[in-house]
Amino acid sequence: MMLHIRGKPALMLASILIYRISHTQCLTRPPANDASTNCSGVTENLSAAHATIRSGESADAKGNVFFLHIPRTAGRTYYFCFLKLATPPSRRCEKSYDVLRLNSSLADCGLLGSHDDLSVLRFLPHDTAVVTQLRNPVDRILSAYEFIVEVAVRKWLRTKPGKKPKAKRTSTRDVWPWSYLVPWMEEDMTRRRARPGTEGSPGADPYDNSLYMPLAQFVEEPMVQELLHNGASLQVVGATNYTHWEDAHAVRACVGGGGLGRAQEQLQEAAIARLETFAHVGLMEDLDGSILSLAASVGLKLDGPAWKAGLDAFEKREDGRVEQVKPDGDYLHPAQLGKAHQACVARARQKAVRRKAESMRMLALPGGGHVEFSKASRAALDPALIQRIRELNAVDEALWQHGKLLHAKQLQEHKQEGRLASVMAGKNTREGNAGARERRGSDELKRRLQAHEQHSRRKHTRSRAKSSH
Repeated sequence: MMLHIRGKPALMLASILIYRISHTQCLTRPPANDASTNCSGVTENLSAAHATIRSGESADAKGNVFFLHIPRTAGRTYYFCFLKLATPPSRRCEKSYDVLRLNSSLADCGLLGSHDDLSVLRFLPHDTAVVTQLRNPVDRILSAYEFIVEVAVRKWLRTKPGKKPKAKRTSTRDVWPWSYLVPWMEEDMTRRRARPGTEGSPGADPYDNSLYMPLAQFVEEPMVQELLHNGASLQVVGATNYTHWEDAHAVRACVGGGGLGRAQEQLQEAAIARLETFAHVGLMEDLDGSILSLAASVGLKLDGPAWKAGLDAFEKREDGRVEQVKPDGDYLHPAQLGKAHQACVARARQKAVRRKAESMRMLALPGGGHVEFSKASRAALDPALIQRIRELNAVDEALWQHGKLLHAKQLQEHKQEGRLASVMAGKNTREGNAGARERRGSDELKRRLQAHEQHSRRKHTRSRAKSSH
């Protein structure tokens, strides 16, 4: 993958770190509304200014692929547990979730994944294929809220202050948009903790309690308006506050506040038009179908090879260049791609369940127990609040609906052309049984965590009884 930066071949540059244009001053003030005279045609102007930025019409595992990772859309399942597994170390671009790294020494680098928006294409070859994953915007906002609280709690009530992050691992707090949202939530928690009467109450509503910012307040905050609402559409057109285009800020300022005014309609039209040019569009609501469709789009087979992480495959030289010191063959996975993918997903889910449970247990309630996000607590949310979130994400709602049509169309085309049958060659009943075992393993982990919590609660009750005597 020969990367060009402003017309200069990346091969001429030792190591490139590209920092985004982040308009932090916009994060704490309310966005402008559609009545502003400066909003007329703002999205159309952005699209026209960058009309030459195109994505490849088709994807190929041997070509250049960019995974446009919209936060909270199962990116780990989609990218880390499939696309990266299917790509040998020599073809993977350097990790770019904290900062965009385009390193000249990896001349064959062909797979890049990050939270960058479409503006990153200005640095990539013109034939780079873009693939992405969409999600119901209401679920995405709820998931983002839960994730921000979970990560903020880890820092706020950390039980191991001397613990250091693993080498070569990217911290969540260094990844956009969490780099803004997590510290912001931590500060809110600290303020609430300092106030009297913030202990919460037994059975506290996880979306409305005194320990951290209630969901109803969260969705109306300027920070959330700027970074999350209609975020999928803003990423697809290249207009997030993480953009590489300096003229994109006006779009964000005009589309905030919810509803579907003229500026929002223009953003919706532009986002759908861009989405149509992507080589593949997946849906979190149909992960299995999305993985199969993605494999068919890029020419991968589930019985094909997979590669392990390969973190030590490269070393930096004195001149800053990176060179490969171990061959790809050293990192060949013992399992085929389909089975390696299933194992990766199972591990990721188990880790997520464990970390979430450990974090939320830190928010202990006076009568025992702790605040807990669950399907039941989501189902109990006020319908009016759900409707408000939907209104604030009207553009993303339209994009998601269109994405569902594209996904169904892609699956149908792959099926008619025989690509799905090719992808699934070698996928047998044993593999299905293995997937069922992994799901049972994840359920078993949940049961163990619940049992552990019940044991802790009984222990806490006995301890209080003894102290009262």
